[in-house]
Amino acid sequence: RLHRMQGRPQEARADLEQAEKNLAALTLTSPGDGIITMLPNSRARTSILSGATPSFKEGDRAYSGAAIAELPDMSTIHATAPVYEADRGRVAPGQAVTLNIEAVPDREHRGRVSEISTLARLDRSTYPTRKSFDLKIELEEPDPRLRAGMTAAVRVEVERVPGSLIVPEGAVFDKAGRMVAYVLSGGAYRERTLRLGRRSGGLVMVLSGLARGERVALKDPTLPETRDAK
Repeated sequence: RLHRMQGRPQEARADLEQAEKNLAALTLTSPGDGIITMLPNSRARTSILSGATPSFKEGDRAYSGAAIAELPDMSTIHATAPVYEADRGRVAPGQAVTLNIEAVPDREHRGRVSEISTLARLDRSTYPTRKSFDLKIELEEPDPRLRAGMTAAVRVEVERVPGSLIVPEGAVFDKAGRMVAYVLSGGAYRERTLRLGRRSGGLVMVLSGLARGERVALKDPTLPETRDAK
């Protein structure tokens, strides 16, 4: 009996050492400076409105082998965006991209399409729902102020037309089948017939009828409500 009592302190010490090792294993040390990005928790409930999978958060139950967080390499930043089925055939890897990032509004950011997903997915962020492909964009000379998770407006350059003149769609009006604009001249707006080219992203290419630097109306000045508002 005395022999058994003497063995217990050694067992307790071994249990304590094992518990200390287990606690130490719960603390992860980053190999370098950076910003931690929490990864999606695929076992969490997906948002009905956005269709997005929520990221891991405090209190979530992690399963074996789950990737919970990552330390992104900020020297090679990329952006992701959806491209809808109607536009998929016009987008290809290598095309130039312009990004306007809400958190860094004082400059435009440049990049190129690096990847396009093979399979389409159902985008539940719009109604009615549409299918889209995931677009991956590699940024050129990323701004040091950029952080993972920032929101950006993305424009892909599918074709370049040198010397083209473009105006907002709201500056073009249909008058009995004629496409016209109202140009400010001598303190009044004058109607001008246009010949139009392609449309894209709310902009219209003007082939003839306007000159660079001319000011055009964004509301029809011939309508009574527009005249009354002057």
